[in-house]
Amino acid sequence: MPRSAALPARARVVRAVDPLVLALVAVAFFIALKLSSYRSFGVHGEAANFEYMLWSVLRGEPLRQSAADSHFFSQHFSPILYALVPLYSIFRSPVFLLVLQACVAALAVIPLYWLSRTSLQNRWGAVAIGAAYLTQRHLSYGLMYDFHMEIFYPLLYFSVFFFMERRKWPLFYLFLLLTITVKEDANVANAGLGLFLIAQRQYRHGIATLVLSLSILLVTFGLIFPYFRRDLLESGYQFAHYWTGYGDSLRDVISGMLDPGKHAEVILSGTKLRKMFTLFANFGFLPLGTWTGALFLVGPNWFMLYSSEQRLLHGPLIYYGLLSIPFLFFSSIRTLRRLQERSWVGARYAVVVGAGVLLLVCLANSRLFQQLRPDAWRRDARFRVAGAMIEAVPPTAAVSAQIDLQAHFPIRRVRSQIPRDIDRAEYLLFDLLGNTYPLSREENWALADSLRGSSDWTVISEDAGFVLFHRANEALED
Repeated sequence: MPRSAALPARARVVRAVDPLVLALVAVAFFIALKLSSYRSFGVHGEAANFEYMLWSVLRGEPLRQSAADSHFFSQHFSPILYALVPLYSIFRSPVFLLVLQACVAALAVIPLYWLSRTSLQNRWGAVAIGAAYLTQRHLSYGLMYDFHMEIFYPLLYFSVFFFMERRKWPLFYLFLLLTITVKEDANVANAGLGLFLIAQRQYRHGIATLVLSLSILLVTFGLIFPYFRRDLLESGYQFAHYWTGYGDSLRDVISGMLDPGKHAEVILSGTKLRKMFTLFANFGFLPLGTWTGALFLVGPNWFMLYSSEQRLLHGPLIYYGLLSIPFLFFSSIRTLRRLQERSWVGARYAVVVGAGVLLLVCLANSRLFQQLRPDAWRRDARFRVAGAMIEAVPPTAAVSAQIDLQAHFPIRRVRSQIPRDIDRAEYLLFDLLGNTYPLSREENWALADSLRGSSDWTVISEDAGFVLFHRANEALED
């Protein structure tokens, strides 16, 4: 519960300095990680795609990932991307998105610290929980995967929970609405939060949160997605195939989810159960310590992850765990508060030990030790070679490049990923030694060899596994 009395001056300073130090250290480290990844060809095509979306809006065009794509709202409802356009107009580079990703991930520790300090009334417990978040394995997965809008979830939801605990309801609703602008799956998590508030006897705010979330979810699937997909050949929900265990279409999926036996068949598989165990073990099983936390905070996100047949969700890998992280931490904090209230060895001791265990578990399972290895910070020796070839390409020329090279080209109307848009490109940059997705290494070599033998293409530079082609015949297909 929040303190009613004013904090002493020293306590106020500590309360401000602790999260600031955690955030500044994390910002510096996370930015260094992202820039090192960029210089080592660890940034893939999605960073380039998201940059294109912001660039397209600046040009007065729809929010889309390439000139040939439909509006992004046909895939995901993410209005928050429009809020990034003014900043991008100043820093026109995919590096802007990488730095933004690092900063947003790190700054989430500030509302988490305030939330922990408010709930537990313990400085070192709050510090330990903040450090646990920053070293958490699934945060690292999301942080190090190119750029994705889900990176905003921890910052926004920790703020939601903090203002909910402080009973600052206008700010609670402000940040709740911001979560809805990130992606449509926030509405499922928010519906669970509404049920949680009802269970806490906050009936008015719980019902309002539940009704708001379900209403926006229905509007998104019933109106927004169909509107932006009206000109596409496939009018259904693009990601319905993630839940093919329940059916082959969105209608079949919804129908299958009404069958309790189907849930057991889909969710309770050996592989998924092992993944679930690993996920909760990474939090010392603290999120499951209260029934309201386990059911209403953890439950909705757990269901979205493990009812799916998409294996990346089961890890959860890349950015798929970012929505769950704040709920798992908040539920863990509630468990620690319960232990604090019932501990016979002293409230302060119980909180520090519990938070310390959470930190140790997160640290032991983190990727921090891997990221701190000296070889992880070495710039790829081929970076300069690729950079020289990219500089040789005219700034407005249409290009198609390997997945890890696409984001290194300055933005232009056609900047695609091999083998896409080869017929529209003036220059092609192959990497015969690096990441060739979606082609296999053999398919990539075969494609490059076929271009070498074509009269339409000329090799103008080749070094260190990179091959730069220029179209000899200037007649490009539309």
